[in-house]
Amino acid sequence: NNTCTNMYYMGAYVAYNYNAMEFIGNSFSMNPTYGYYGIYFFSNQNASTTTRTIFANNTVINHGGYGAYIYYPTTNSATAARTYVYNNMITTSTSYNVVYGMYVVDQSTNGSIVVHNTSINRYPTATVSYAALGTTGATGVIFKNNICVNLAGASVPAYFGTNPAAGNVNHNIYWNPAGTALVFRNGTYWNASNFKTLANGGDSSHNINPDLVSGIDLHTSSACIPQGADFTAICPSDFDGNLRTTPGMIGADEVVGM
Repeated sequence: NNTCTNMYYMGAYVAYNYNAMEFIGNSFSMNPTYGYYGIYFFSNQNASTTTRTIFANNTVINHGGYGAYIYYPTTNSATAARTYVYNNMITTSTSYNVVYGMYVVDQSTNGSIVVHNTSINRYPTATVSYAALGTTGATGVIFKNNICVNLAGASVPAYFGTNPAAGNVNHNIYWNPAGTALVFRNGTYWNASNFKTLANGGDSSHNINPDLVSGIDLHTSSACIPQGADFTAICPSDFDGNLRTTPGMIGADEVVGM
């Protein structure tokens, strides 16, 4: 529950803890010209089989480079408790070169569970391998109920350096008004005509405008956002603490009272 503003280079440096951690409810507003890593969450390598690392309900605004770089949160073991990454809101700078909004690099075979996040790119990069949200390192990663948006440049909404198992990517919103590619997976860029399969972007995923309030405020202004898969056992409430419906709406925000 920390709030840090006008941060240069890094908002938070969290590294080499080798234990389960809870990094929850922090807000980092980066200097839009010099803020590179919003959250550098590096090589914490939790080995516990019963207590997991949770990275949730964090906000990063105006980052360059990486909004959240989550590298090796779990040790290289199939029995280590899977890391939960949910309810995070990440938005890039418009003036400093951006790589990824959030990038999860796993080394465990089962991978992290990455659900109910909202991330947008606003920087006009020319690099097609950059993305609003990305994962690599584990075929078992679960990537569902996320809103992935590219508003400028050649970035793709979602990028998978390691191809997740079929069915592990689904119920996401991919929106790219700046281009045609929606998902990079299995060495191929998938677009609106071919992303909607279990092997590509998910047969229950969507290519729709998520109607976010603004490029800074990543709440949605629409009650018509689709529901996703049911992860209420992991995150029963949204970014603001509102209880989710069952199943919850896609993204970090659950619209109530509309």
